[in-house]
Amino acid sequence: VTVTNSEGCAITDTSIITSIPQLLAQFDYQQSCDSLYVDFNNTTSIGTSFTWVFPINNDTIKTDDKGVVRYNFPALGQYEVVLIAHDTSACTDYDTITQTISILEVLTERSNDYFLCEASDIEVSSGYSNPNYTYLWQPESAVNSPNDSTTFIKVDTSLRLTVTITNQIGCV
Repeated sequence: VTVTNSEGCAITDTSIITSIPQLLAQFDYQQSCDSLYVDFNNTTSIGTSFTWVFPINNDTIKTDDKGVVRYNFPALGQYEVVLIAHDTSACTDYDTITQTISILEVLTERSNDYFLCEASDIEVSSGYSNPNYTYLWQPESAVNSPNDSTTFIKVDTSLRLTVTITNQIGCV
């Protein structure tokens, strides 16, 4: 900046303008396919410390890094999870994000053996009936509905029948 008075004298000064980043708490998560564990990934761009608040007994986990935090939920359902990001060098000291997450059913292997004395039709079930799941019975030629949770098969010889079940988050 240069300032000049009425006599033509000028003075120059330099100002340094520093942009201070905005603190914005963010996270994503992934449920384990075989348990009620959920990995929470802190995706906050800046921050010096973080506090996770989970709904069960207001459990809190404090950390100084943006790594992954694992939490075991007690049951299926919806839960509000809170992340509080702290950084005293940012424009604001803290920022909070709250997300409602859904803990989905864990798929477990179920096996049923059937023994028949003569050729007959038999109804077999995957053990699940969730409309949000996809089902694939194999061999497809042995069943009348390869994409249903329950199907009928015509048995006239020994047969190994499998069903692959995939839930909303891609767990098989």
